[in-house]
Amino acid sequence: MSNVRLGIQTGNFHQANPGAAPSQVISGNTIEARRTGVFHNLHYSAASPMTFSGNTITALANANETRWDGIALSSLSVPSVSTNNTINGNGIVYTNLTKGYEVWNVKTPLTASTITGGSVSGVDIGVFANNYDGYSSDAPDGAHATVSGVTITPNATGVGVRVYDNALATSHGAVRLDVSGCTISGGLEGIKFEETQAGTVGGTINNNNIGATAVGVNVTSMVTSASNVFSLTNNTITIATQVAGSTPTVGVSLRKLTGTTAATISGNDVAGPFFGYVAYNLNTSPASEIDGGTITGVLQGVAFLNIDPLTFAAFAPSNSTVKNVSMNGFSGNYPALPNNNFHAGVYAFTTGADLAATLNVTCRDLTIDGTGKTSQASGAIVPADFSTGAGVRQTIVVDSCTLTNNLNRAISVRGGNAVVDVNNCTLSNNGGDPFGAGGNDGFGVIAREGSIVTVDNSYITNPSSNVGFTVTALATDLGTSASVSLTATNNSIDNNGNASGYLARNFGGTLTATCNWWGTGNLSTIASLMSGAVTYQPMLTGGTDNDVVMEGFQPAASCEMVLAVTVNGTVTDETCTNLDNGSIDITAANGIAPYTYLWSNASVNEDQSGLDAGTYTVTVSDAYGNSGTNSFTVNPGATPTTWYADTDNDTYGDAGSSVLACIQPVGYVADNTDCDDNNAAVNPAAQEVCDGIDNDCDGLTDDADPSVIGQGTYYADVDGDGFGAGAAILACIQPANTSINNTDCDDNNAAVNPSAQEICNGIDDDCDGLTDDADPSVIGQGTYYADVDGDGFGTGAAILACIQPANTSTNNTDCDDNNAAVNPAAQEICNGIDDDCDGLTDDADPSVLGQITWYADLDGDGYGDLSTGILACNQPMGYILDNSDCNDANAA
Repeated sequence: MSNVRLGIQTGNFHQANPGAAPSQVISGNTIEARRTGVFHNLHYSAASPMTFSGNTITALANANETRWDGIALSSLSVPSVSTNNTINGNGIVYTNLTKGYEVWNVKTPLTASTITGGSVSGVDIGVFANNYDGYSSDAPDGAHATVSGVTITPNATGVGVRVYDNALATSHGAVRLDVSGCTISGGLEGIKFEETQAGTVGGTINNNNIGATAVGVNVTSMVTSASNVFSLTNNTITIATQVAGSTPTVGVSLRKLTGTTAATISGNDVAGPFFGYVAYNLNTSPASEIDGGTITGVLQGVAFLNIDPLTFAAFAPSNSTVKNVSMNGFSGNYPALPNNNFHAGVYAFTTGADLAATLNVTCRDLTIDGTGKTSQASGAIVPADFSTGAGVRQTIVVDSCTLTNNLNRAISVRGGNAVVDVNNCTLSNNGGDPFGAGGNDGFGVIAREGSIVTVDNSYITNPSSNVGFTVTALATDLGTSASVSLTATNNSIDNNGNASGYLARNFGGTLTATCNWWGTGNLSTIASLMSGAVTYQPMLTGGTDNDVVMEGFQPAASCEMVLAVTVNGTVTDETCTNLDNGSIDITAANGIAPYTYLWSNASVNEDQSGLDAGTYTVTVSDAYGNSGTNSFTVNPGATPTTWYADTDNDTYGDAGSSVLACIQPVGYVADNTDCDDNNAAVNPAAQEVCDGIDNDCDGLTDDADPSVIGQGTYYADVDGDGFGAGAAILACIQPANTSINNTDCDDNNAAVNPSAQEICNGIDDDCDGLTDDADPSVIGQGTYYADVDGDGFGTGAAILACIQPANTSTNNTDCDDNNAAVNPAAQEICNGIDDDCDGLTDDADPSVLGQITWYADLDGDGYGDLSTGILACNQPMGYILDNSDCNDANAA
């Protein structure tokens, strides 16, 4: 059909199609229409379901028309099925917009009428579900349908899917779509929900690929309930640019989303817009959550506002949770938009004097990586309060989040009505390359302009170095406000060796940071990394996470004070002068064990004993390098005598074991010449014997002592083969390179000795006086055979010899050892002899040379046939040398 106003129309409140099986089908048509391709209208309940399949519908512009629909599903009391239709609006422009599918006054349930597969292009709205179509009767059934697997490409200023509660409707019937598995791209907005009466629009948007130039999914207003749900899950949302004209783009806009049922928003991947999500008046009960998925390539990830971003006039609260979302790849810089030109993973903005317009936001298990530094407001999480009057407007909880590699700040809070609680988070490598201009350094957490911030059980680690400016883990800044407060408890805060870094700085206000671990327990190091009025003692004395299962830092140590080390001690004086039996027993306190000790006598032991009279100074350092010093004096006693221990009671004393005493102690003597005081047989009066001991204490042992007795007799074994030769050698212990015998006949060759094997080498190997073949025990002889004709091939019995005899060969393969021309290497020729010894003679041997060509003489006329030639040493029967017969079958 071409150039028709209406291609196909069904029903129109008349039983033209009673509900008898089978369902009716309209398929495979090509329709060019000026107003409507297919108008499906079967309102009576007895009608049969209708199927539209595989139709191609195109638009034809006409000046007399004000609207165009590809397929209009209108006033349906029975289901309809639209499958794999191709609809192209050709980009025509009409006053009342062009639609691919229009769903109006279609009864529930939602899954009854379906639109699956196919494509829609060149229209203002790809799929339009609405409850007012210009009829005074309105649409009490609303609009319900399931849309799946459709490729939708609207006009550049169009919308892929629009779910619309028209303000002109009187009945405001419910409008709901289930959209899944669709690909939507090319329009200004991907999917849009518009509601003018509470609880009218809703639906589920799942598993779609959505692209747009302004907004991916736009909820302008929606009130949820048990019967009106909203689900946005597992969609891929891609926005082509961050700014459309001069307006920031949005992946998902959640505006005025309220009601008694939480919306389901989970698993969506958003890429490319200015804002990943924008939430205003997101205030369902229970609270709706943005759960899971990713946000990449944005300027700001999730923005919560208490002022309407469309009108900039109305104020409203929001209550929500953002959790399990990964945000990275932040980009974009728009100086022309100064109020918005900063990077943020989560941004919370409050303004105005409305006490009820509060933001209650929980950020849980977020990963925010790599926000930039387009302005000093940039940061991973940025709660910013600009409200007036008293009363909390922002209550932000940041729980179990990971904030890393953010150039300017990790968490930046400002405003007197902002309260932020940070728990169990990991903040690492933030503030390493800050905005800088105007004195802006990098910060892990900064509380500004009257805000109240608490940080508990978190890890905060500064970058190891900075670009151009300093970085501070915790900071407060009054700005123009009268107060600001940051309280940090039970955190692990580490400067990470940053030469320009600080642990905490107070630029004004109150910064209380007790009970934290500072990466070290060294008081001077910690103090050098603090600036301004920071309360940071007492502090945790250890940096161990006591519960690695729980997120964040759960300290193992209680909140203990680290103090300078004190050293006290007790001195015991010498009992006799030069006796060196004084001692000092010290006790260290206030520091954190383990302690290390360094005495003025270089000892590193805690207590000292065996001390001579004198003054001794000790420095005690605790586990974190804090130290204390004290000095102690040991006084001298009377002058003693030196006595030596005589443990073996041989009357000779041990010079290495002595005591100083005024009276000879039991077991001690005045002599000190005993060299082994545990053996009474060893002393200066004993006989030296071969036993490895200096028996007579003369400093010489065994062979070194000329008085030794009991030596053995040995002979030189130069070649180390166990057999010796030459003159006898006397020694207590057999010297190296000797033997107990002298039977070697060549002591310079280890292979020659009485136990060696005689071999063919021209040497008497076994020292028996016989060499090589002369020795019956020789081994290693070769096997040879007589070679009478000298052709290198032998025959006959084997001959054993160390050296090959004359006229022999190493093989016995000659078949005629009297003829040098006959052997395995010879050439077989026509001579009646087996020349090559292979058992084959003349023609019997395939390798024969010298054969003659013979030709068959079949007719016996003495002339042979040229074509029958054969090679042979001797003339075969019936063959001759002639080959000139032209007909060997005719003797004539």
